[in-house]
Amino acid sequence: MRTVSSGVVRGYLLGLTAALLVGGVIAPSPAQGIAGFGDVDEGRYFAPAVQWMVDNGITTGTSEACFSPDDPVTRGQAATFLWRMEGDPEAPAHEFGDVIAPYQQGAVSWLAGMGHVVGATRTAFYPDKTLSRGEFAAMLHRVAGQPAAAMHPFTDVTEPWQQQPVAWMVAEAITTGTSATAFSPDDTITRGQIASFLYRYKRSPAVELDSGSPRCNPPSDVLTLTHVGEIRGAITPKSVVFSGVDLFFAQNMMYRHTITVYDRSLSLVGTISDRVVLSDFGVAGASPGTAYRGSPVEAAFTSDGRYAYVSNYQMFGPGYSRPGGDSCSPGTWDNSFLYRVDVESLTIDQVIGVGPVPKFVAVTPDDTRVLVTNWCGYDLSVVDVSTGTEVARVPVGRFPRGIAVTGDSSTAYIAVMGSRDIAVVDLDNLSAPLSWIRGVGTSPRSLVLSGDDRYLFATLNQGSGVVKIDLASRAVVGRAATGAAPRSMSISDDGTAIFVVNYHSDTLSKVRTADMVELQRIATPDRPIGITYDPRTRRVWVATYGGTIQIYEDTPV
Repeated sequence: MRTVSSGVVRGYLLGLTAALLVGGVIAPSPAQGIAGFGDVDEGRYFAPAVQWMVDNGITTGTSEACFSPDDPVTRGQAATFLWRMEGDPEAPAHEFGDVIAPYQQGAVSWLAGMGHVVGATRTAFYPDKTLSRGEFAAMLHRVAGQPAAAMHPFTDVTEPWQQQPVAWMVAEAITTGTSATAFSPDDTITRGQIASFLYRYKRSPAVELDSGSPRCNPPSDVLTLTHVGEIRGAITPKSVVFSGVDLFFAQNMMYRHTITVYDRSLSLVGTISDRVVLSDFGVAGASPGTAYRGSPVEAAFTSDGRYAYVSNYQMFGPGYSRPGGDSCSPGTWDNSFLYRVDVESLTIDQVIGVGPVPKFVAVTPDDTRVLVTNWCGYDLSVVDVSTGTEVARVPVGRFPRGIAVTGDSSTAYIAVMGSRDIAVVDLDNLSAPLSWIRGVGTSPRSLVLSGDDRYLFATLNQGSGVVKIDLASRAVVGRAATGAAPRSMSISDDGTAIFVVNYHSDTLSKVRTADMVELQRIATPDRPIGITYDPRTRRVWVATYGGTIQIYEDTPV
């Protein structure tokens, strides 16, 4: 464990290795993950096949750095692989009621339209059911046009409908079986096996193996959080936020009037004062040449990590005498400001007017807008990134706090802490009436979305836990009891775990998202309030009001 109050910026050196030419494949040396996947070693039989699938847009893996070659293949996945292999052909919509995943719609429609479906009924495709080797042989044989073939040598292939498909695969050198006399038709086909079958079906074209892949980690829900470091110093962090690249911003409120910036080595990179001359930024009514102070609360970054937007709880200086507070009704409170920070120079280069007591900040994934919840305004500020100006305020209700935005930047979910509800804002039509997710629990505060935008997770500040909401039905489908006053929350890169800080319990909870079971509850220093997650290191950073930042790493037991 390291304790840091200031320090040295550390660099990183990436070593590169030469490549060796092997037949039609350029293989990296020494052995390492290829095709962008840390779990596809160059020495395994399916490595060229996986590289070919990636090169041709047939797979993106099971996560950013994992292909999971030994995992079973579902019927929906197999349909998608075949469809992409054939160039994503269009087809009339299928009639299966159980095919829900958007990425499977075109694939299943094509498979059904071409008569290639095996093992389905008129109304059910069973997309989540695992596929056997014999079933896939029949599917691939139908895709190929069901050519005739001589007999195969396998004694365990006994079903009549499997005879020609397996014989054809042998004749075309697509398979040699699992032994000289066995094909194992009832065994579940793995992702590595299906990659090889498809690759051989396409005559094993030469590929160049892309080396230097990132490591493929086990899923977060099988790992254990371990305390690995601590940062102290002149800080009182309300929040800590990862830039998405390599820096972490801690917002120290009016108690320090600073934003402190750290790198992955836990070293202090810089300290940004919240002092600004508002007249320099064209703020109407500001005293010319007078320096004002803010109170940094939360931060959010553009997708490239180039800029940070930081909210200020209140402003200090001439003309700011009604700042609002933790308990307020809409009135004549002072409006506050959002700072834009240039991350390269660590300087404030824009000051953008928003509402009174701005709290949470979110940048839409398309980097066109910044959203800010105004606690005492009971509304949401919408900022146009291109002009650096507020373009709308959307009333959302009493004490708005957390924000989550869908991946297509079309919808924002707003936690309304003075209620039991979550507001749903149509970002494509800000004048449209709000819709609602009602009755999720008392005082929803922090929100995060699953990677596929299917589920929304919300902490309940007065409910001592977290809820999981199915957005299709807008119903709570899971709950986890954590500690008292769960505040901020983050989610792992693979979506299998959420991390929650419990303010009054002085604890950090790790919750499995699949079944909402609390996997860990860890004691922290006084009043944990902010949290962020770094996917590259799988580290969780926790800001405590007592004046520390605690660092935990997700590691194997």
